[in-house]
Amino acid sequence: MGILGRVTAALVTAVALSSASVGAADAAPTATDPYSATITTRTVVTTPSPIRVETRVDIKVRVTANSPNRPTGKVTLRLSPAPNGAGQARSVAAGPADWSRTIDYDGGVERVTGPAFPKTGDWLVTAVFTPDDAEFRGSRDAWAFEVIAGDDGDDDGDDGGDDDNGGLLPDTGGPALLWLLLGLALVGGGIAAVVITRRRRTSVATTG
Repeated sequence: MGILGRVTAALVTAVALSSASVGAADAAPTATDPYSATITTRTVVTTPSPIRVETRVDIKVRVTANSPNRPTGKVTLRLSPAPNGAGQARSVAAGPADWSRTIDYDGGVERVTGPAFPKTGDWLVTAVFTPDDAEFRGSRDAWAFEVIAGDDGDDDGDDGGDDDNGGLLPDTGGPALLWLLLGLALVGGGIAAVVITRRRRTSVATTG
């Protein structure tokens, strides 16, 4: 190859490298920014535990994030019998296994009143947060709670209270018993008076 050929090859190579550099520079602004990932959220759901049969469960849920902006979106709550990993499920956990509720979440602690449970058992409430925008990631949480019998030890929801008298004290016949005792006292007093009067008459007659 002559000198002219070498010079021509060098020029072609220089032009190709320049074109590649310009193309890379043009493509750089459209590359993915590794620091633009969505922000992780944390969902926490809780209930009182245990609760008694025929008591509506009070569910609390909160979503937080390490961000100056508050995560907003929707939270879906769902109830199901607890699996073995979250408490041994009783034979057949009677209750609203298909209950679910979706609420709008705008920050803070949201409270939702769930259903009541007619029988004892172990239950699981799950909460799934779906954000309104792409700034935050969705998250979920689960909480196990127990439903126990009432104070009287059975499963019928009766806690042993007095439901037939409106919470008033039972009628034990107090006034009638008082009148009976007063009547017995009067009768006893009358008998004693008669006996004393007869003894006085007998004593006067003997002296005379």
